[in-house]
Amino acid sequence: MNKLNYYLDSIMFEIRYAAGHLYFDRCGQCLLDIERNCDGWIASQVDLQSGRLENAEWSFAANFNNTNYNFSARKPDEDRLSEISKEISTIWKIIQANLGLDELLRVGCRFVYLLPTLSIEESEKKLERSDYNVKVPQAITESGCRIKTRDFTTVFSLGDDEYRVRQYAGTRYEAIDPSSIAKAEPRFLSKNQQKYRIDKLKQLAQYSA
Repeated sequence: MNKLNYYLDSIMFEIRYAAGHLYFDRCGQCLLDIERNCDGWIASQVDLQSGRLENAEWSFAANFNNTNYNFSARKPDEDRLSEISKEISTIWKIIQANLGLDELLRVGCRFVYLLPTLSIEESEKKLERSDYNVKVPQAITESGCRIKTRDFTTVFSLGDDEYRVRQYAGTRYEAIDPSSIAKAEPRFLSKNQQKYRIDKLKQLAQYSA
């Protein structure tokens, strides 16, 4: 069996902001501006809770409402991080301009790395040998107790910035949302929606394989 290595599974970026009330008036304009100015992006869901967009070719997703903007990249190419950063920034500028946002409450970015294993038990053994770990008091180990599950989070502070590190073992279930556009009749879709539909169907075919 081939050796299993860590890989970057996803990137998630978030901006939280104050006074985003114009979302309820300008959501549609935001979506239209993004579709017109950002290649490959299509509005996949719109309601009072959020406006959601997808770029099926690159497995990107973005959503925003009156309180926050979120961007996610699924199984991103680590050699294209600068392009992902540019995409995040381009969409944010459109949202910021339309909603008249000038006060940011929080900006955060999360990188999720996975190490595939054949079982939870194997994952736990790897965590036990990790340099970043939990120190168990001697009195507990002497009593015969052992750690069964390791799942811990540490927050490091450096100036005004915080870094949150979490390490744990778990079972991963994979799934892809086919989306309503992928199942729609092509003749009733715009050119951009037709391209999105093709990219989504390719993604589903790769996942099925």
